[in-house]
Amino acid sequence: MTEKPVPQALASAFSELSGLLLSRETPESTLRLIAALVVRVIPGCDGAGVSLIAGRHILTVAQTDQTAEQVDHIQRETGQGPCVAATMQGAPSSILVDDMCTESRWPIYATRVSDLGVGSMIAFPLRADDLLGSLNLYATKRHAFTRDDGAVGAVFAAHAAVALANSQTHAADTRQIETLRAALDTRSVISQAVGILMERENISSDEAFQRLTALSQRLNRKLRAVAQDVLRLTQQRRDMPRPG
Repeated sequence: MTEKPVPQALASAFSELSGLLLSRETPESTLRLIAALVVRVIPGCDGAGVSLIAGRHILTVAQTDQTAEQVDHIQRETGQGPCVAATMQGAPSSILVDDMCTESRWPIYATRVSDLGVGSMIAFPLRADDLLGSLNLYATKRHAFTRDDGAVGAVFAAHAAVALANSQTHAADTRQIETLRAALDTRSVISQAVGILMERENISSDEAFQRLTALSQRLNRKLRAVAQDVLRLTQQRRDMPRPG
């Protein structure tokens, strides 16, 4: 068993943990590194995983080994366990299972997980503005997690929550930027088509836009698609060889 980490080792681990949030790691690799680091510094911890709330479902997004994945799979399948309580039920703090063999809150889950050789577990809810998921630690030994382990695990959980929140914010920003780019591109295409009709038909911009809109409605096609047709046909005419 790993010796209890001295304060200097913990300080080094926490420094490494903080550095992860400033690194170029992806959210997924950051969470995997957090899970691996918590196993390294908590003596009785044999494996860890990070679960994410996705609608009404729980997804495992990072785990240190196959047992951690199996533990989370059983929680998803049975709807029971500390991970479920920490995420879907919104437990205010960590949830500890000292002895999986005698655990009575989740009997089906406890029996199946105990059969995997898991003796104890602790789950930490991951919160930013909202409840995002949980950091789940397991040990083969019963009564493996101490109060100090709970305090250390809570620090890792806080960093994992920040990593998850940052990844979700980045994803939302990316979607917003993509939507804006698509809107600007659509506006450009329509503006070009309006300009072509104005020149070709000697009409105002309002009249040209109304013609595009009417054609869009008549053909039951999006205005952008109709505008693209105007651009394409215009280009084809320009590319046609002129009679000698």
